[in-house]
Amino acid sequence: MSTFLENYLASVDTLPAEIKKNFTLLRELDEKIEEISSNVEKVCKGYKSSEEVDLSWEFIEESRQELQKCVDWGEEKVRIAVQTYDLVDRHIQRLDQDLFKFKQELDNEKAIADKNRNSRAVGNVKKRPASKQSGRDKKKRKLSNNKGSVYTAPKVPVLPEIPVDPNEPVYCICRQVSYGDMIGCDNDDCPYEWYHFSCVGLTEKVEGVWYCPTCIKSRANN
Repeated sequence: MSTFLENYLASVDTLPAEIKKNFTLLRELDEKIEEISSNVEKVCKGYKSSEEVDLSWEFIEESRQELQKCVDWGEEKVRIAVQTYDLVDRHIQRLDQDLFKFKQELDNEKAIADKNRNSRAVGNVKKRPASKQSGRDKKKRKLSNNKGSVYTAPKVPVLPEIPVDPNEPVYCICRQVSYGDMIGCDNDDCPYEWYHFSCVGLTEKVEGVWYCPTCIKSRANN
Protein backbone atom coordinates (compact mmCIF):
# COMPACT_ATOMS: atom_id res chain seq x y z
CA MET A 1 0.00 0.00 0.00
CA SER A 2 2.83 2.39 0.88
CA THR A 3 4.34 1.99 -2.61
CA PHE A 4 1.07 2.88 -4.33
CA LEU A 5 0.55 5.83 -1.97
CA GLU A 6 4.06 7.18 -2.43
CA ASN A 7 3.86 6.93 -6.23
CA TYR A 8 0.47 8.64 -6.32
CA LEU A 9 1.54 11.46 -3.99
CA ALA A 10 4.61 12.00 -6.18
CA SER A 11 2.42 12.23 -9.30
CA VAL A 12 0.08 14.84 -7.76
CA ASP A 13 2.86 16.88 -6.21
CA THR A 14 2.63 19.59 -8.91
CA LEU A 15 -1.15 19.37 -9.36
CA PRO A 16 -2.09 22.17 -6.90
CA ALA A 17 0.36 24.61 -8.53
CA GLU A 18 -0.97 23.81 -12.03
CA ILE A 19 -4.58 24.27 -10.95
CA LYS A 20 -3.74 27.54 -9.20
CA LYS A 21 -1.99 28.80 -12.36
CA ASN A 22 -5.05 28.04 -14.50
CA PHE A 23 -7.41 29.71 -12.03
CA THR A 24 -5.20 32.81 -12.03
CA LEU A 25 -5.40 32.98 -15.84
CA LEU A 26 -9.19 32.63 -15.70
CA ARG A 27 -9.44 35.45 -13.18
CA GLU A 28 -7.25 37.75 -15.32
CA LEU A 29 -9.37 37.03 -18.41
CA ASP A 30 -12.52 37.72 -16.39
CA GLU A 31 -11.16 41.12 -15.36
CA LYS A 32 -10.31 42.06 -18.97
CA ILE A 33 -13.70 40.99 -20.26
CA GLU A 34 -15.46 42.84 -17.44
CA GLU A 35 -13.56 46.05 -18.21
CA ILE A 36 -14.41 46.04 -21.94
CA SER A 37 -18.02 45.01 -21.29
CA SER A 38 -18.45 47.89 -18.85
CA ASN A 39 -17.11 50.44 -21.37
CA VAL A 40 -19.38 49.20 -24.17
CA GLU A 41 -22.37 49.10 -21.86
CA LYS A 42 -21.71 52.69 -20.77
CA VAL A 43 -21.69 53.88 -24.40
CA CYS A 44 -24.91 52.02 -25.17
CA LYS A 45 -26.68 53.56 -22.19
CA GLY A 46 -25.51 57.04 -23.25
CA TYR A 47 -26.83 56.47 -26.77
CA LYS A 48 -30.24 55.38 -25.45
CA SER A 49 -30.50 58.48 -23.24
CA SER A 50 -29.76 60.71 -26.26
CA GLU A 51 -26.63 62.11 -24.69
CA GLU A 52 -23.95 63.26 -27.04
CA VAL A 53 -21.99 60.14 -27.84
CA ASP A 54 -19.43 59.75 -30.58
CA LEU A 55 -20.84 57.01 -32.80
CA SER A 56 -18.50 57.46 -35.69
CA TRP A 57 -17.56 54.49 -37.82
CA GLU A 58 -14.13 54.49 -36.22
CA PHE A 59 -15.69 54.17 -32.77
CA ILE A 60 -18.06 51.43 -33.92
CA GLU A 61 -15.20 49.48 -35.48
CA GLU A 62 -13.12 49.89 -32.35
CA SER A 63 -16.03 48.67 -30.20
CA ARG A 64 -16.50 45.67 -32.50
CA GLN A 65 -12.86 44.76 -32.15
CA GLU A 66 -13.05 45.07 -28.37
CA LEU A 67 -16.12 42.85 -28.26
CA GLN A 68 -14.34 40.34 -30.49
CA LYS A 69 -11.55 40.28 -27.91
CA CYS A 70 -14.17 39.41 -25.30
CA VAL A 71 -15.34 36.51 -27.48
CA ASP A 72 -11.77 35.30 -28.00
CA TRP A 73 -10.99 35.56 -24.29
CA GLY A 74 -14.21 33.68 -23.52
CA GLU A 75 -13.08 30.85 -25.77
CA GLU A 76 -9.70 30.92 -24.06
CA LYS A 77 -11.45 30.59 -20.69
CA VAL A 78 -13.30 27.52 -21.98
CA ARG A 79 -10.03 26.02 -23.20
CA ILE A 80 -8.34 26.59 -19.83
CA ALA A 81 -11.34 25.16 -17.96
CA VAL A 82 -11.32 22.03 -20.13
CA GLN A 83 -7.56 21.71 -19.67
CA THR A 84 -7.98 21.95 -15.89
CA TYR A 85 -10.76 19.36 -15.92
CA ASP A 86 -8.68 16.93 -18.01
CA LEU A 87 -5.71 17.47 -15.70
CA VAL A 88 -7.72 16.51 -12.62
CA ASP A 89 -9.48 13.68 -14.45
CA ARG A 90 -6.15 12.08 -15.43
CA HIS A 91 -5.10 11.96 -11.79
CA ILE A 92 -8.47 10.50 -10.77
CA GLN A 93 -8.11 7.77 -13.40
CA ARG A 94 -4.57 7.10 -12.19
CA LEU A 95 -5.88 6.76 -8.63
CA ASP A 96 -8.65 4.38 -9.77
CA GLN A 97 -6.11 2.21 -11.59
CA ASP A 98 -3.77 2.13 -8.57
CA LEU A 99 -6.65 1.22 -6.26
CA PHE A 100 -7.70 -1.58 -8.63
CA LYS A 101 -4.14 -2.94 -8.74
CA PHE A 102 -3.88 -2.67 -4.96
CA LYS A 103 -7.15 -4.61 -4.55
CA GLN A 104 -5.87 -7.32 -6.89
CA GLU A 105 -2.69 -7.66 -4.82
CA LEU A 106 -4.73 -7.90 -1.62
CA ASP A 107 -6.95 -10.58 -3.19
CA ASN A 108 -3.89 -12.53 -4.37
CA GLU A 109 -2.27 -12.33 -0.93
CA LYS A 110 -5.51 -13.47 0.71
CA ALA A 111 -5.84 -16.37 -1.74
CA ILE A 112 -2.25 -17.47 -1.00
CA ALA A 113 -2.83 -17.17 2.76
CA ASP A 114 -6.05 -19.21 2.50
CA LYS A 115 -4.27 -21.84 0.42
CA ASN A 116 -1.44 -22.11 2.95
CA ARG A 117 -3.91 -22.30 5.82
CA ASN A 118 -5.88 -25.03 4.06
CA SER A 119 -2.66 -26.92 3.34
CA ARG A 120 -1.74 -26.83 7.03
CA ALA A 121 -5.24 -27.95 7.94
CA VAL A 122 -5.03 -30.88 5.52
CA GLY A 123 -1.66 -31.81 6.95
CA ASN A 124 -3.23 -32.03 10.43
CA VAL A 125 -6.09 -34.34 9.33
CA LYS A 126 -5.64 -37.87 10.57
CA LYS A 127 -5.22 -40.79 8.27
CA ARG A 128 -7.91 -43.48 8.11
CA PRO A 129 -7.22 -46.15 10.74
CA ALA A 130 -5.59 -49.27 9.38
CA SER A 131 -6.89 -52.79 9.89
CA LYS A 132 -5.22 -54.92 12.53
CA GLN A 133 -2.25 -56.83 11.25
CA SER A 134 -2.61 -59.79 13.60
CA GLY A 135 -5.10 -61.62 15.83
CA ARG A 136 -7.09 -60.52 18.84
CA ASP A 137 -4.16 -61.09 21.18
CA LYS A 138 -2.49 -57.93 19.96
CA LYS A 139 -3.46 -54.55 21.39
CA LYS A 140 -5.69 -52.43 19.14
CA ARG A 141 -3.78 -49.78 17.31
CA LYS A 142 -4.69 -46.18 17.96
CA LEU A 143 -6.25 -44.35 15.03
CA SER A 144 -3.86 -41.46 15.60
CA ASN A 145 -1.62 -39.90 18.20
CA ASN A 146 -3.52 -36.61 17.90
CA LYS A 147 -6.95 -37.04 19.40
CA GLY A 148 -9.77 -34.54 19.36
CA SER A 149 -9.52 -34.29 15.57
CA VAL A 150 -11.52 -35.83 12.74
CA TYR A 151 -11.01 -38.09 9.78
CA THR A 152 -13.60 -38.85 7.09
CA ALA A 153 -14.22 -42.39 5.93
CA PRO A 154 -16.65 -43.57 3.25
CA LYS A 155 -20.13 -42.31 4.00
CA VAL A 156 -21.80 -45.76 3.81
CA PRO A 157 -21.42 -47.44 7.25
CA VAL A 158 -20.66 -51.11 7.70
CA LEU A 159 -23.93 -52.62 8.93
CA PRO A 160 -23.81 -55.20 11.72
CA GLU A 161 -25.41 -57.94 9.61
CA ILE A 162 -22.73 -57.62 6.92
CA PRO A 163 -19.81 -59.98 7.61
CA VAL A 164 -16.59 -58.15 8.48
CA ASP A 165 -13.00 -59.18 9.05
CA PRO A 166 -12.88 -60.60 12.59
CA ASN A 167 -9.46 -59.00 13.01
CA GLU A 168 -10.80 -55.53 12.17
CA PRO A 169 -10.58 -53.38 15.33
CA VAL A 170 -13.82 -51.99 16.75
CA TYR A 171 -14.33 -48.63 18.40
CA CYS A 172 -16.97 -46.39 19.96
CA ILE A 173 -19.74 -47.29 22.40
CA CYS A 174 -21.51 -49.08 19.53
CA ARG A 175 -18.49 -51.43 19.25
CA GLN A 176 -18.36 -51.30 15.46
CA VAL A 177 -15.54 -50.86 12.97
CA SER A 178 -14.53 -47.42 11.74
CA TYR A 179 -16.77 -45.71 9.18
CA GLY A 180 -17.92 -42.19 8.37
CA ASP A 181 -16.67 -39.22 10.43
CA MET A 182 -15.01 -40.18 13.72
CA ILE A 183 -13.42 -38.24 16.57
CA GLY A 184 -10.76 -39.41 19.00
CA CYS A 185 -10.98 -38.93 22.78
CA ASP A 186 -7.99 -37.04 24.23
CA ASN A 187 -7.89 -39.33 27.26
CA ASP A 188 -5.09 -41.82 26.57
CA ASP A 189 -6.83 -44.36 28.83
CA CYS A 190 -10.19 -44.06 27.09
CA PRO A 191 -11.77 -47.54 26.83
CA TYR A 192 -13.32 -46.83 23.41
CA GLU A 193 -10.66 -44.50 21.92
CA TRP A 194 -12.59 -43.37 18.83
CA TYR A 195 -16.26 -42.45 18.33
CA HIS A 196 -18.62 -42.12 15.39
CA PHE A 197 -20.07 -38.62 15.13
CA SER A 198 -23.65 -39.91 15.28
CA CYS A 199 -22.96 -41.94 18.43
CA VAL A 200 -21.85 -38.88 20.43
CA GLY A 201 -24.22 -36.37 18.85
CA LEU A 202 -21.65 -34.47 16.74
CA THR A 203 -22.27 -32.96 13.32
CA GLU A 204 -18.98 -31.18 12.69
CA LYS A 205 -15.33 -31.13 13.74
CA VAL A 206 -14.53 -30.04 17.32
CA GLU A 207 -11.72 -27.51 17.74
CA GLY A 208 -9.20 -28.19 20.51
CA VAL A 209 -9.27 -30.93 23.18
CA TRP A 210 -12.26 -33.27 23.23
CA TYR A 211 -13.25 -35.88 25.82
CA CYS A 212 -15.93 -38.48 25.31
CA PRO A 213 -19.01 -38.62 27.61
CA THR A 214 -17.62 -41.74 29.34
CA CYS A 215 -14.33 -40.08 30.24
CA ILE A 216 -16.01 -36.84 31.28
CA LYS A 217 -18.21 -38.78 33.71
CA SER A 218 -15.24 -40.75 35.00
CA ARG A 219 -13.15 -37.59 35.55
CA ALA A 220 -16.06 -35.94 37.37
CA ASN A 221 -16.44 -38.90 39.74
CA ASN A 222 -12.72 -38.79 40.51
